[in-house]
Amino acid sequence: MSGPRIPPLPETEWDEGQRVLIGQNWSGPPPGNRNNLYRTLARHRELLRVWGEFGRTVLHGGLAARERELVVLRVAWLTGCAFEWAYHVPLARREGLSEEEISRVAGARDPAWADEDVALLMAVDELEEASTLTETTWAALRRRHDEQRLIEILTVVGQYRLVAGITNASRIAPAAGLPTVPTGRGGAASRAPGRVGSGEPRILPLPWAEWDEQRVGSGPSSGDGTDLHRTWVRHREIYRTWSVFDQLLQDGMLTPRERHLLGLRTAWRSRCALLWAHHGAAAPAAGLTPDEVEDVGTGPWAPRWSEAESALLAAADELYDTCDVSAGTWAVLVRHHDEPTVLELLASVGNHRLVAFLANALGIRPAAGAPVLPAGSGVARSVR
Repeated sequence: MSGPRIPPLPETEWDEGQRVLIGQNWSGPPPGNRNNLYRTLARHRELLRVWGEFGRTVLHGGLAARERELVVLRVAWLTGCAFEWAYHVPLARREGLSEEEISRVAGARDPAWADEDVALLMAVDELEEASTLTETTWAALRRRHDEQRLIEILTVVGQYRLVAGITNASRIAPAAGLPTVPTGRGGAASRAPGRVGSGEPRILPLPWAEWDEQRVGSGPSSGDGTDLHRTWVRHREIYRTWSVFDQLLQDGMLTPRERHLLGLRTAWRSRCALLWAHHGAAAPAAGLTPDEVEDVGTGPWAPRWSEAESALLAAADELYDTCDVSAGTWAVLVRHHDEPTVLELLASVGNHRLVAFLANALGIRPAAGAPVLPAGSGVARSVR
């Protein structure tokens, strides 16, 4: 790995609030606090704070720790994320994964895995490849996990893919002496269209009559009460902390136009009808014309885009395809945005992909009359 594209904030520049955030140890021994991810995100203090609360909630959820680490390691290998692999191999060992099992995570699907492990690994692979789950994998997961754990599995995959995008693209290195991610990263062989919400929902939205004060107080952050929020809220704590993180991104440094361009492109790539409906409905207020929205499907090569907007769409594509950002695209991004805004951009794309995982895999449809996802394969013409 080359040097960091966004240098970690030097300790001499930390204020007391940053010192507390950077010093938090989420997972106990082996220590993962004060690492380069926290030091880099400290350049955007509020992003570190709200993402940190969300991340800790996901890390300490109800999914068995061994299962969680199996999922995280598979995400790390598929995305070639040296940072995640380095810090989660020691956690995986602590939570009961053997050295032989850890080595098997980085490779083709192996018949030695138990059925419940196969279902988790297949879920990671399918979400990476197509932003959804097949009926076979969903049925296998459902045999073992209740609705809260099913929501949690999807969120774990999305959260750690988000982190992989930030650390890969920013060239955030793990500490010396930690395990090295195996070569021959997975990478998806194909990008099949996702589930666009044509079937029945796999988990029903929580009826309004069952909402209590804590759930009402937690969101929804967008104020629209969509079935995504009403389903995700079945896992109260994960939804609560995600909604605060999501709200920060909605109110953040990117302009509404930039934010919706990223959301629309990620929706088109992941074939997520719900995500497209949300960003398509908000696009006119952000200054996007119908012709511009249509050209989001063409991608960064459409001649109408400015250099900065073409780079935004290219970044969305590259993060989707490789969980990284090319040198050429990065150079344009940093020419138009400061470091905190670039970090927010990376987090926003990761968050959009997380929402697509939930919406597609759970079969959550947009409301009647919402903007309709255009037909297409979701496959980009090429990656820069």
